[in-house]
Amino acid sequence: MARTLASDPKERPQDADELGRALRKFLSGLDMGDIARELGERVRERRAQLRAKREAPASSKKTDLERPASRGEMITKTFAARKK
Repeated sequence: MARTLASDPKERPQDADELGRALRKFLSGLDMGDIARELGERVRERRAQLRAKREAPASSKKTDLERPASRGEMITKTFAARKK
């Protein structure tokens, strides 16, 4: 994988077949069950983080003044300001 990020284009895989061979060689030495378990654990942790964030008490959530406005909010506010 480090070769795919090389600064010199000549050091990078020259076509998809070359990259595919390198990936298959790398994956042949790994236990796919271990990878699936680790990925599953990461997904469960991230879901728990998101759930905790949604369920956080209102006092710990950022107010509109503490967080930057989204692009949609900025457009809406700008449009509304023009109507006055």
